[in-house]
Amino acid sequence: MKITKSIISIIFAAFILFGMFAFIFGEKKTFSENENKNLAKFPDFSIKKLESGDFTAGLEEYMKDHFPMRDPLMKLKTKAQLTAGYKRIGDVHIGKDRLFQQVDEPDASSFVTSANKLFEAIENKDITKSVILLPSASEIYEEELPTYTEHIDETAIIDSILSQIACDNAINPTDMMLDKKSENNLFYTTDHHWTTYAAFYTYELFAKTVGIENVLPLEDREVMTLSDTFKGTLYSTVLDDARYDTVVRLVNPKADFKSFMTKNATKAPEPYEFFAQEFLEMKDTYSYFGGGNFPLVIFESEGAATDNEIVVVKDSFANAFVPFLAEHYKKVHVIDPRYFKGKTASAYVNENENITDVLVLYGINSLNDGVTNFS
Repeated sequence: MKITKSIISIIFAAFILFGMFAFIFGEKKTFSENENKNLAKFPDFSIKKLESGDFTAGLEEYMKDHFPMRDPLMKLKTKAQLTAGYKRIGDVHIGKDRLFQQVDEPDASSFVTSANKLFEAIENKDITKSVILLPSASEIYEEELPTYTEHIDETAIIDSILSQIACDNAINPTDMMLDKKSENNLFYTTDHHWTTYAAFYTYELFAKTVGIENVLPLEDREVMTLSDTFKGTLYSTVLDDARYDTVVRLVNPKADFKSFMTKNATKAPEPYEFFAQEFLEMKDTYSYFGGGNFPLVIFESEGAATDNEIVVVKDSFANAFVPFLAEHYKKVHVIDPRYFKGKTASAYVNENENITDVLVLYGINSLNDGVTNFS
């Protein structure tokens, strides 16, 4: 008995010692591809930070992000939760065939204020001003939500928000999406973003609303499959390897455009490829559209149907949407307020005299993320 206890003690001590050495000398990653997030850096030390508790908090976050075998242990944990019948992990609800991001009642005051200030500050009153506010997968696929989930009426909320914004076109695509969901999947099952099909259907609705004609219909486009193993942001929480998505691009064989990017509002744009091939080899396949999120992206279309120019103020949902705009607008200026610094969106519009349209495009869940101050 004593020998058995001694062996167990030795094994346990060896395990702890191995863990300590692995933590101290093991490779420290800066980014977790599974979780799609930057990992904590070792905190800078100072007496002031130690006294305030900031150093201790930072150290705890660092140790949590870098403990040995982090990814397989997290997968093991979530596998155990799924086996035990959990229907929610973090802010993700687990449906039969789909993962859902938690959707809370949005605080729309900042969004409404910013949109109204933006449109009011635009000096050229002939510019067409539009807003598209998108529902989440929970609204479109409500019947697939776990039964315990408290579902908010996103359709009514979006209508209420849009009614408070003074613009030419206030577009709620929810009814259209409900009609179209039987034709193609409109939201990824492992990610909070919409699919390329949803972006295209919404573009058709936008085009009809603002008077754009001759939109190439879906049946005349090439469906290019980019990936059939995409695992998105919601997978990063649940880590259920049985779930994956297909990502496609809808190609207009007659459309061609170049794209330019600048890191901020003052530097001269530099050419870059909008469809970022390198992301097809990475977990974050959605970033194929635009290569991520940047302060300012300008599309210059060689084969655009008009000489019009549009400014799009957006969150990441627009990344799959703006290539369709480039088929009809000579220039598409895309502003992401999270990174666009040094001037307001309205100042940018007023500086570019050829702009004919301004579109604000957001998903409903972004309204609670504190990224809607763009006026």
